[in-house]
Amino acid sequence: MHAIKGVTLAIDQGEFVAIIGPSGSGKSTLLNIIGTLEAPTGGVYRLGGQEVAALRDRDLSRLRATQIGFVFQNFNLIDHLSVFENVKLGLRFRHDGLVNTRERVIAAMDKVGIAHRADHLPRHLSGGQQQRCAIARAIVGNPALVLADEPTGNLDSKSANQIINILEDLNRHGTTVIIVTHAMGQADRASRIVEMHDGAVHLSSRRLP
Repeated sequence: MHAIKGVTLAIDQGEFVAIIGPSGSGKSTLLNIIGTLEAPTGGVYRLGGQEVAALRDRDLSRLRATQIGFVFQNFNLIDHLSVFENVKLGLRFRHDGLVNTRERVIAAMDKVGIAHRADHLPRHLSGGQQQRCAIARAIVGNPALVLADEPTGNLDSKSANQIINILEDLNRHGTTVIIVTHAMGQADRASRIVEMHDGAVHLSSRRLP
């Protein structure tokens, strides 16, 4: 049995796409394949024109570190590290001569409004602040693509709205954003909705300007 099957999907650079569907429809599996965290058992997947299946593990790791930022529902922050240190982890696997690391981390925190909590541990933050920290970690390396799997699933409505605002702002500045969500109100703010059922794309519709 395949988690997803027969999916044909093209996402342009600079799009904001929401993937929706019932539990078990294949949304997260599709997102993981897009993020190269899972390998497809068949078919073709190209990222930026490059055939991903042909890459070695080392090259996939480099691709993820330089081109993709990940945001998860449960934040995935390191409990004993400060906000600054958690955000800095987003640069850990970069080996392309990045300079001004401190400035990059501060800029990422500023962008999501969490710089004033730089010295705090995750347990001292609200859920919304923890997700802001996670987004800062995802964007600190200036990725072309941000993937967010249920990024507001553990948040109250006010915090959820703030997180979607941040993702929208990233998209306005050229970052391709793909989210998985159950919340139609948030999906409607994307430029395109991809609806999945039983592992297949059921509908792909663009929002009217």
